[in-house]
Amino acid sequence: MVTKRVPQMGSGAAGLRVAVELTRRGGDVTVISQSAWGGRSACSGSDKQTIHTANTADQGDNFKDMARAIRAGGAMNGDTADIEAVGSARAMASLQFLGLPLPQDPLGGTLRYQTDHEGQAGRRVDMDFNRNPVALDLPFGLDRLDADVSSYLQKADAVQALPIDRLRHMNPLSIKLYRRYKVDQAAEPLEFAVNNQHMNGGIAVDGWGRRSVAGIHAVGEAAGTHGVTRPGGAALNAGQVFGTRVAEHVAASGVADTPSVTECAEALHDEIQARMSDSAGILCTADAVANALQDARALNEKIARDGIVAARATASARVSQWQQMAMASEAVLAAPDHCIRHGGGSRGARAICDPAGEALPVARTNPLQDCRFRKENPRNRDRQLVVRSQTGEIQVSARPVRSFDEAARPFFERDWPAWLTGAILDLGAAQP
Repeated sequence: MVTKRVPQMGSGAAGLRVAVELTRRGGDVTVISQSAWGGRSACSGSDKQTIHTANTADQGDNFKDMARAIRAGGAMNGDTADIEAVGSARAMASLQFLGLPLPQDPLGGTLRYQTDHEGQAGRRVDMDFNRNPVALDLPFGLDRLDADVSSYLQKADAVQALPIDRLRHMNPLSIKLYRRYKVDQAAEPLEFAVNNQHMNGGIAVDGWGRRSVAGIHAVGEAAGTHGVTRPGGAALNAGQVFGTRVAEHVAASGVADTPSVTECAEALHDEIQARMSDSAGILCTADAVANALQDARALNEKIARDGIVAARATASARVSQWQQMAMASEAVLAAPDHCIRHGGGSRGARAICDPAGEALPVARTNPLQDCRFRKENPRNRDRQLVVRSQTGEIQVSARPVRSFDEAARPFFERDWPAWLTGAILDLGAAQP
């Protein structure tokens, strides 16, 4: 038997799911990763508790409700949400089989908790876990919190006097994690900064994780499958579900292209990181995005024209990575630039600041005039932006999200032959 080795970039939760499932199906997989404990999932301690959320109403699995919740924010294909919902139970069972210690109640049910519904001006912000917040009028008290917050803490038995004690009760592992990086929350404040926790865009794929280029798939944070307001835990779930589907598809096709060896390039991370942080963060302006896009385009033109070399041989892998990031940065900037130029407003985790914007954030003492921003344009909820490289140029177009017929029902006698023959894998050209 001839075995084809499948190269895989990235060893995060989604990538490892592909590797495990493809190996189970006889594949020979090579996993290429930058570092251990360096990916998204290494910091996602809560996702495992919320991965399977179809039965949180205690009425059995309701995948339709789960799918509606996943795609509620718009800009997500209906079939993708349904695939993630239906595959969630299988994904959780697979993780448990691999030994993931999902916390359970006395009856064997998976313990979950309510998530935060995840979705300045050079100042530093710190969280001090060793004292309670200072109230303006009366002393701080847990009984003065909003009803949902107070109820949450009561149910969790997190009613200790200080935040550090409440944290130690609810999530002691987080304290150990920060100590690994020389930060002791019990002795000093923890500095934090607002950032984009997840990548809500990404590479366009179809229901099997396929790109339009034959033989290439994308899963996890790299894939553009996530909706704007996906609930906490859906990120991990999406990677696990689509990782399994990619493995099934690759194994069934029997085709895997070996990537060609590319010339190494000089590390560009400082320039690219500064540009993306300054111009494409959660607060940005139309001019800043447009100018950053021009600069990113000029950088890629220079790379294509002159080429770049590695400063030292040991930097080969990292430099190649950042050469690709130069291309990705142009693509990421092209999408919001296109949206803004076509009348789009703020979207998801990105606010388009504008002195004439309709929305004005208000702090405790005064309005934040510098952060006035444009409101969302509701019509954008029913479409996605597709970024493609055509003849060396980044092009952006809008397309409607794929609809999904919720009234459709499976029928064994009709659908079984398609599964039996492999027709459901749809091995023809991908339409991501």
